[in-house]
Amino acid sequence: ITLDSISDPGDDTISGYSLDWGDGVTETVPVSGSLSIGAGHPFTHTYADGTAVYTPTLVVSDEDGAHPVAVGAVTVLNVAPVIGTIPDQKVGLDDIFSFDASFTDPGAEEYLTTVAWGDGTSDTTSAYSGTISTNNFYTATGSYSVTITINDGDGGVGQGSLIVDVVAPE
Repeated sequence: ITLDSISDPGDDTISGYSLDWGDGVTETVPVSGSLSIGAGHPFTHTYADGTAVYTPTLVVSDEDGAHPVAVGAVTVLNVAPVIGTIPDQKVGLDDIFSFDASFTDPGAEEYLTTVAWGDGTSDTTSAYSGTISTNNFYTATGSYSVTITINDGDGGVGQGSLIVDVVAPE
């Protein structure tokens, strides 16, 4: 949000500004000495992930008290989780295949993760951080396309994949 110039219509002196971002966070800026806020002064804020509409309110303070002025509506859109690169793997038929996958998402929520193993089976679990760890036991040799899906609960879905080559024991 960038402010236009702010002035008091009377003879009062503006003593401070606060910006209530509408999400429970308020930024306060006192005015003293050479610090003044006027035309072109930017305020920046990062909202939590998820689809929501917020109404930030600027409050200007002077000798007569605090004067709220609605700035306008801010629409925050959800950002889908992003899964890091997972290299293709090779595993022996008699071995348990396991891997870790990392993901990023600006939200702080519970994630529903699904791994489709490419052999007709899948696992669905919850994750609470940016890493999932899982494993599978393949019953036949072959090349399997594994798909990892992460749902952030806010409508964002991220996907990643890798190839697992299951080879006969040597």
